[in-house]
Amino acid sequence: MSYVEESVELLVNKAIYLSASDLHIIPKRDHYAIKFRVDGDLFMDNPLPKKKAEKMIAHLKFLARMDIGEKRLPQAGSMQIKLNSGAYFLRLSTLPTRGEESLVIRFHPKIIPREIRELVLFENSYLRLTKLINNPHGLIILCGPTGSGKTTLLYSMLQDLYEMEQKHIVTIEDPVETESDCFTQVEINEKAGITYESIIKALLRHNPDIIMVGEIRDAKTAKAAIRASMSGQLVFTTMHANDTASCIKRFAEFGISNFDLQQSLIGIIAQRLVKLHCPFCEENCHPLCKVHRKLRRSGIVEILAGEALTNNLMKTNKSKYKKLKHELCKGIALGYIPEENYYQIIGEG
Repeated sequence: MSYVEESVELLVNKAIYLSASDLHIIPKRDHYAIKFRVDGDLFMDNPLPKKKAEKMIAHLKFLARMDIGEKRLPQAGSMQIKLNSGAYFLRLSTLPTRGEESLVIRFHPKIIPREIRELVLFENSYLRLTKLINNPHGLIILCGPTGSGKTTLLYSMLQDLYEMEQKHIVTIEDPVETESDCFTQVEINEKAGITYESIIKALLRHNPDIIMVGEIRDAKTAKAAIRASMSGQLVFTTMHANDTASCIKRFAEFGISNFDLQQSLIGIIAQRLVKLHCPFCEENCHPLCKVHRKLRRSGIVEILAGEALTNNLMKTNKSKYKKLKHELCKGIALGYIPEENYYQIIGEG
């Protein structure tokens, strides 16, 4: 093993040991800065000499099947690695910066579905989620920014449904990040014509009870998901939107009418992961403290369903439901969540 390969392996292993969601390799004037994102916070590591970092970036691009010689354009790639601690799917993204490249690696550990109760902070949220997913048909959307725990919660919901009723569950993913014998998993391959839209159409002849669409990105996928939910299937999907209201606006941008949403949509779940008070450190935790704490973050959810959803879609003034802000304030008041989480999630306004 060359020193470049060894250096890459050490850096990646360190990120995994710290349970980092992202690794940043950023060019500076006379060195490369190394940063790990742990529980939403960036931590600086020892810098790397320029020549060494450039060779490491080239090696990582090679492993991710990216164009090593192309430094003028942004690139994206992916790779899988297996370690003693488990299997990991890595997404790589490069950006050209003044003749040099910045590289960010996002780590997707193999998801081991956990009980829904373990993923959310409040018992009432668990009860409402369980009630929602036991509908026989309709469309359920999970929304939130990158890293908000949507995928983990989604897999846990599907696992619960499979274990309770042995449902035929088909997932459509881009790519399949976690293999499971409980589901029939289809991977998107646009070059081969395997798109979300085409697979959803084909699935309706495959007798599924539940369909999971990895993400709604465009109008075609949105319309196909709605058609499937109106054909008697329970459909789960995710969307990049800040909250439940933003999710409905995204559908309007896709040209979906409120009437169609009223006929298909049964619930929207907006989630955020919040840091919990550390029993050892008063305020800022050292990264190593985070490694040894079993429960460091939990989910707060905003659920728009039932009468509140109907009123929202009909644009009446009677739409009352507990928003993320309410759940966050409740967690702070009870002493579970540090107060600075409020400004990180809601903002100054």
